[in-house]
Amino acid sequence: MKRDKNTPLVQLFPDARLYVENGTWYVRINLENRKQPERSTRVKYQPNDQLSQSYATTRASEIYRELKQKQASGLPLASTTIAQLAIEHLATAKKGYLTNKKLMENGLPPTEYIAEGKDGSIWDKSNYDLARRTIKNYITNKKPHQTDINKGLTHTRYFDIPKNNKSIELITAQDINAWVAWKSEIFLNEQNPRKAPSSIRKQHQVMRAVFKLARRKGLINDFPKVPDPPAKTIERRRREVTGSEWSRILKYARDKIGDMNSSNQKYSYLWYMYLNTVELTGIRPWQTVKSAIKLENIRFSKDRKKNETIHIWREEKVNKGSWVAAEPYFRRIYDRIMDFHMVNEIETEYLFPHPATITKSTGKVIYKGDPIASFNNQWQNMLKHFGWHNPNAELKDRLTQYGIRHRYAGRRLRENPEIPIITLAKQMRTSATMLSNIYTHLDNERDYAEIVAGSFDASKTVDVYGESGWIKTCPRNSDFHYLAYYKSPELRVEQPELSWDDYIATTEEA
Repeated sequence: MKRDKNTPLVQLFPDARLYVENGTWYVRINLENRKQPERSTRVKYQPNDQLSQSYATTRASEIYRELKQKQASGLPLASTTIAQLAIEHLATAKKGYLTNKKLMENGLPPTEYIAEGKDGSIWDKSNYDLARRTIKNYITNKKPHQTDINKGLTHTRYFDIPKNNKSIELITAQDINAWVAWKSEIFLNEQNPRKAPSSIRKQHQVMRAVFKLARRKGLINDFPKVPDPPAKTIERRRREVTGSEWSRILKYARDKIGDMNSSNQKYSYLWYMYLNTVELTGIRPWQTVKSAIKLENIRFSKDRKKNETIHIWREEKVNKGSWVAAEPYFRRIYDRIMDFHMVNEIETEYLFPHPATITKSTGKVIYKGDPIASFNNQWQNMLKHFGWHNPNAELKDRLTQYGIRHRYAGRRLRENPEIPIITLAKQMRTSATMLSNIYTHLDNERDYAEIVAGSFDASKTVDVYGESGWIKTCPRNSDFHYLAYYKSPELRVEQPELSWDDYIATTEEA
């Protein structure tokens, strides 16, 4: 204790005294085991000012009770705030993500798992980004980056406000509810607020992780409930792409292909095939390289009736994957993509690869054959073209890529009304409850034929290829089919049923 000269010494309790050091009121407490912690009240000393001393006495009494309670509970006496713990959690997340990233780039399994995470979750980019966004936007960020300011994130984070940034063991349910309410007000000022119930639940998941860190460090024994909002699945579900919208989207994408001489046209070709892939499988549109489809994960086989079946392995969660049935027409899409690989001399293990090496504005090089992480740019450009781009609308009113997946579910149930909901749910890798909630007028695991019943019969048409790849589809054994095969050497198409002479003879007879 280094008490300032000519300042009062106040006996607060039999085992606690209030004194002045460097012009600020302090409290010193005598605890068991000869511990004598000293804490600042953060109240400035004013000579002969009873109000200043009164404020210091009130704050010192609070500190006294806090330390006594900590000692009785066997907790550390040092104060660790929720902001400090959030920063520590974020540092762990970043280190874990970078370690796993380096391991996986070298073909090794990840080793950094999220402590007390569900299903053996690892620190990957999505989990690190979630922790970073939540902590930097809503918990603590004393030095916002210019990009945050540009996004409208100019507010002081909740736990950077001194009165809110309490020691972790003092945080109550009332404090958490106040934080949740504060976030709701902040959402109103953000340009692109993450206020969907699913996004808020993820933010709360990060907050719970901060409390769990405190518990592992022995700073708390338990923590208050962080309340999640109701899912509101039906009210907020992404809407289905309608038939007329789907026709316009496909025509727009097809027109963008052109003669496939430019890089943009080649990306448009792959986007067109991607749209059809989602439409014919119902898989979730992917947004990362990690989720891109690998060629080794596409399986062709035969059922008991010798009909071809097609399945794609999807693993959107760690150690949780399954085979998804593709409709028969996907064979046609697959063949077109494989032809694209051949014509453009692409060596790759992915279904949708970059057709050329590109250097991004950041300096990062993406090599020919690397997987395309997503087709978001093409989708956004299409929305703007049709005047459908409305990022501020409610999720249920926006046209998203997930709308193709919803279109798949609705179409399967309309074309095959006898399919059980449990069968379709398993095919789409979701819960029957979720599917029933979204499609209440409908009723997934049966055999392949049941899932794809009523889909387009690919055997009635053939694909025609030119020098640059797929050109068009025509009816099998049509005049165009015969002319393309026998009289157009620049075109590639499978052989029709009749020889040229027999075809001519048939035509003459007709």
